[in-house]
Amino acid sequence: MEHIPGVVVALFVNGERVQPENDGFVGGLNPTDTAIIEAKIRNGSNGFGIDVDGKKNVVLKKDLLPFEDPDGSGRLYQQKVPIKVSLKNIAHTEYTSNHLRVLKLYGDGRTELWEIALVSQGGLFFLTTQRTYAVCCYYHNGKSANWVVCPYFDTPPHEWPQLVAVLKQLFAGEVGIGNLTRGARYQPEPEFFSHDLDSNTAQVIYESGLESLLFPVGPSGVWKKSGWGEQ
Repeated sequence: MEHIPGVVVALFVNGERVQPENDGFVGGLNPTDTAIIEAKIRNGSNGFGIDVDGKKNVVLKKDLLPFEDPDGSGRLYQQKVPIKVSLKNIAHTEYTSNHLRVLKLYGDGRTELWEIALVSQGGLFFLTTQRTYAVCCYYHNGKSANWVVCPYFDTPPHEWPQLVAVLKQLFAGEVGIGNLTRGARYQPEPEFFSHDLDSNTAQVIYESGLESLLFPVGPSGVWKKSGWGEQ
């Protein structure tokens, strides 16, 4: 799994912590199991859990319990993941409820959105981490107001005003704007291809409503909804 700076990722099944293999492999699960994804944010790392609904509305996720580490208290986020069974009696998860999103912000304006997900393939489960966006926010010195802007999410086709509102709130508050670059220049997020991936690494992609894992050898279907099968 790809490491998220300042974030400790864990998976609990029926109250017991499960240690995934290097490629995220967890093993078999069934609908009677209770699976919970957990993200512990280290103190000062500027990581924030968020919830996104079907209309792309964004709210900060509830910090369940500040935890103690060598540097002090941090944040704790959890996401319960239902395990379902397809019409072919194969256990799987659904995208709408199988992941936890974390915003990772840096003082210079770099902004990353990560997804920690429990995905399935042929009844076997993997815990994955994936950086879905890597953009930059700036401090805009306009004639009307000085404010935080995020060109990538401020303009079509990636316009996402609900997320921008949360980013403004965080940079204007806890993260701070003192080190933000003035202006509105930005670097587009990089495109990822299967041949760019490290060994034991896969990228989750979405095509025609189905999740897929993008391996160096090519995509393979992953269960998403009950009754849907491998491509």
